[in-house]
Amino acid sequence: MQTIVLRRASLQDAARITEIYNSNPLFLQHHLGRCRVDESFVRNEMEEMERARFSSFLFVDLPEGDIVGLADVKAGACAYLSLMMLDARLQRTGKGVLCYALLEQELRRDGAHRVRIDVVCEYPENAKGFWSKQGFSPAGTTRLLWGGKESEAVVMHKQLD
Repeated sequence: MQTIVLRRASLQDAARITEIYNSNPLFLQHHLGRCRVDESFVRNEMEEMERARFSSFLFVDLPEGDIVGLADVKAGACAYLSLMMLDARLQRTGKGVLCYALLEQELRRDGAHRVRIDVVCEYPENAKGFWSKQGFSPAGTTRLLWGGKESEAVVMHKQLD
């Protein structure tokens, strides 16, 4: 039986995180306006997230220790999940559900009562359906700016208590 664990990301993980980003070119195109990123982009993102008081987590599949996904989250009573991404090879296998459940447990332990995620819906393969299945509900819209690309997104919330 395989087990997924959550651990903090570090700059030493930047190469694998870059691979995970690049395994999702459609996501990158619709969120950043490009299909690939390099390791310096990832390192810069990690440093910016830390300065903004976000925590970067990795989902690690045991016993092999393979990093299968990542998440950036800002803790608080209403936690803000900025990004959760799996290696594209593992999407639609049930691992995303397991990873989110693990992250939600961590957020509850940290005192979160609600989680917010902003979902870019400008393309058919967006993740809105996934988040709805995890118990999130639409709560409005917002504009996001990432890497110089502006996108419209649906704000979704999930009540944890």
